[in-house]
Amino acid sequence: MARRPGGAVLACALLAGAVACRQADEHRPAERRGAEGPPGAGCPSCPAQAGPPADRAVPREVLVQVSAPGGDVATQQRVLGKVEELLGPRRDTCSRSMSSGLYRFRLPRGLSLERALEMLPALGVPGQPNFRYFLAGKPNDSEFDADNIWTNPGEIPGNGIDDDGDGYIDDVHGLNAITAVQQGTGAISAGDPMDDAGHGTAVAGIIGARGDNGMLIAGVLWETQIVLCKSLPASGPGCTCDAVKCLDYLAHLKKDKRVNLVAVNASWGGGAEDAALRAAIKELGDDGVLFVAAAGDLGQNLDCEPYYPAAYPLPNVIAVAETDCADAITQESGCGAHSVHVAAPGYQVPSLQPTQPSLPDVTVMEYGTSMAAPHVTGLIGLLASQDVRGGNAVRDWRALRNLILAGGTQLPAAAQATISGRRLRARDPGGAGTGSMTCSAQLVRKRLRPVENHTDANGTRVHLVEKGKALELAAIAIDCASVSGPVEVVVSGNAYPGDVHVPLADNGTGADQSANDGLYAATWTPNQGPDDFTLKFFYGVSTNSTEGVEDRLTVRVVDTVSPDTDCACSVTSGNQVGASPSTGPPPARPE
Repeated sequence: MARRPGGAVLACALLAGAVACRQADEHRPAERRGAEGPPGAGCPSCPAQAGPPADRAVPREVLVQVSAPGGDVATQQRVLGKVEELLGPRRDTCSRSMSSGLYRFRLPRGLSLERALEMLPALGVPGQPNFRYFLAGKPNDSEFDADNIWTNPGEIPGNGIDDDGDGYIDDVHGLNAITAVQQGTGAISAGDPMDDAGHGTAVAGIIGARGDNGMLIAGVLWETQIVLCKSLPASGPGCTCDAVKCLDYLAHLKKDKRVNLVAVNASWGGGAEDAALRAAIKELGDDGVLFVAAAGDLGQNLDCEPYYPAAYPLPNVIAVAETDCADAITQESGCGAHSVHVAAPGYQVPSLQPTQPSLPDVTVMEYGTSMAAPHVTGLIGLLASQDVRGGNAVRDWRALRNLILAGGTQLPAAAQATISGRRLRARDPGGAGTGSMTCSAQLVRKRLRPVENHTDANGTRVHLVEKGKALELAAIAIDCASVSGPVEVVVSGNAYPGDVHVPLADNGTGADQSANDGLYAATWTPNQGPDDFTLKFFYGVSTNSTEGVEDRLTVRVVDTVSPDTDCACSVTSGNQVGASPSTGPPPARPE
């Protein structure tokens, strides 16, 4: 059989999943049914947040960041020695950067985490809990084609030597961050990165199971190299230290070993806001690597109840919700009209069960945002290979991310639960301009921040801000791979006669994190009140500027902002998606 284009294979794989799902629909568990009723009905209210529960972190452990300005290793080691005098010998090295190392400590008896976090700043170092992370979705075992597993060309398997000088012995296919424990200096064993729970191989199979080989299913990307890094055990949670160790290893491959790494798949999450993990993800972004994260299977709204790492507002993060075979956002999927980027199939996705000598190969059905995220990761790889095989100029991470968001198929339910209002699509052979690989004249324009965080007495969702505090204003404006600015926020209200015009920047300075990526940002401090005022987001040049559909927000200045107890994905969360002006206005949004 002749090899078919990668994009067509993705479409066939999705179709097979939908057919199988429809056949089994009447037997699926009730808790996995797609959201019924009006769009966004499956996105819940947010409970009041009283801080992370104690079980979100590994008991009696603390992570410590020890920096060495200018790469002064001697200073770093001297400070580390002072920390060890306080806490005892370190248990592990989570990040081995020459400028900033992250170390794992067991708290000595009689010293609480709270007290340790109070004492560490006196030594000039920040500390934090070692947060726990869990698989997103429920795993079933699957088999993944070993031909698509990356092999380190600088390492000789099994000789017990760190041949490539990266500090890890025999990292032939990647790293097992759980067993690769470094308490001192020198090279350590990379361990076995192969999956022992089934979840990782199911994810990898969706990304890159070989196609056209008569082996039941094909992944999104038939020919690829997948680097393996294991940070979660077969049972129980993983932790910040091991997750950061994996990302540190991958950043090293990209930056120092020149491995053409384009995306990292993270089908896991939990914990709480985690400075160390966020910094590691940002470092990958600085090196041009996208980070695709499952939005979680807790049915929560990430706009007001963040699920990490998907909820980090970093330019290289793509948070992915789950759709079912009816193109509805599932009830258990994480959502967020201003925080989750795109939806992808995750319910009843076909995968493989391990081969057993006495049994034939069979397919099983996987589900969860864990299975939605690798569809996105695979398509990113497919887009990158499209450049190489087509002889085109290589698109960077910004263009690849924008194509993922703008190229999808518009869905009413996704419009209320995601930033893009779209479900992932690889290509459109019909020439309508959709499909990430065939994208043409497709707009995504949407307010990202601030978000509604309070329901007033009239039932209106508004944003509360404390007196004297600045508002972070942010929006996305893209047209397929390209930016689609400028973006301006107009402030209207009794306290602002004649209105105030605040331009948002996409130049990598101030509040904007990265230049020319289609994300626009600024900070602006309102008057002290007491009147409400309105923020209106406008897109395009001033002579042809258009306000985003329903993309306005009422803001109220208050003395104290109370926890949000009523945040839901509702039909009032508007976005502007659809064709570019040259091909007509966006379609009317459903009521």
